[in-house]
Amino acid sequence: MPINRSPTARLTAMNFRPWTDLQQWSTYLDADHHDPQCGVDPAAVPELARHIERKYLGIEHHQAVAVTGEEPGLSATVAAAVRENWQQIPGDERPKQHPVWWSAPAGLKPDRLVRALAEHLGSPVARGHNDSSWITRLLWQQQVPVLILSGLSAMPVARSEHNSLPRFLAYLVKHTRTLFVFVDPEAERVLFDAPAGIELATRTTLLTVPGPSLIHDATPGLAP
Repeated sequence: MPINRSPTARLTAMNFRPWTDLQQWSTYLDADHHDPQCGVDPAAVPELARHIERKYLGIEHHQAVAVTGEEPGLSATVAAAVRENWQQIPGDERPKQHPVWWSAPAGLKPDRLVRALAEHLGSPVARGHNDSSWITRLLWQQQVPVLILSGLSAMPVARSEHNSLPRFLAYLVKHTRTLFVFVDPEAERVLFDAPAGIELATRTTLLTVPGPSLIHDATPGLAP
């Protein structure tokens, strides 16, 4: 006889991947249960949540966070930290928009990132409009508080600064009030070592989740 699990229990049983679906992600952020979560580094969650809070509150303007480590614990730990930060905000003070998680499809070209992200946010770039200006305006209009981007290392590295991934991301970090959180085991390679990576590095704090009980803050844009 099948077990009739509650929505929260079913969510917990889905290999702890709430970010694969917008509705599941929102449910996970708002759920009040605190069951043990597969792969989460419990020591890293509070420290990472504090970094997110400091930047989210505007103490550090136009700055991003990059988190690196080994999967699947990396994404699970970041998700738990974002949720902890979200639930610490009093209900009447929370933004109308939830933090958004988006995983880039494997093989997506860097110059298609902005268009793919706009589609994920429900407003594809209109014909004749500049991609970067469109997504910047969209983030302002939707008042997205936190945007988590993962899967970036699956994208090919651009050969020039003109269409490089760091160039697009640095523009968005600089011109929006959205806090960007980059989650990738190879974050340094795809964000800082690629063409035009210097500007993004100066705007990004690199955090590492190396094990079950350690998280440390690195010099912005540099490996620990």
